[in-house]
Amino acid sequence: IRTYYPHFIASKVDLAWKFLRSILVIRNPLNALPSFHNFVYESENKLPEHFIRAPSDAWLEWRDKNFATEISSWAIHIRSWMYRSENKSDRLVISFERLADENLGPLEVTRLAEFL
Repeated sequence: IRTYYPHFIASKVDLAWKFLRSILVIRNPLNALPSFHNFVYESENKLPEHFIRAPSDAWLEWRDKNFATEISSWAIHIRSWMYRSENKSDRLVISFERLADENLGPLEVTRLAEFL
């Protein structure tokens, strides 16, 4: 499930808690917040997802207004997945940046394959 939970725009949240195992791909907030802003911008402007990046001035205005709230929401999101299961073997945590890295990506994919 791709989710921005527990963000207010999240959808399909209830489904997430029905899975016995989970793979959490964590994105560095330095990259996650601009990406989330693009998602919000696309939603507000009724654009297809991943179609266009928000203009720089829209990003800067949103960032300056929402940074504290959004970084807190990012942390709550991570904690909500990290603590949802006491059995750590039922959860795999992968860094998006490592997964996308030319050198580290194969190691992350191996971890993913072993988990599955």
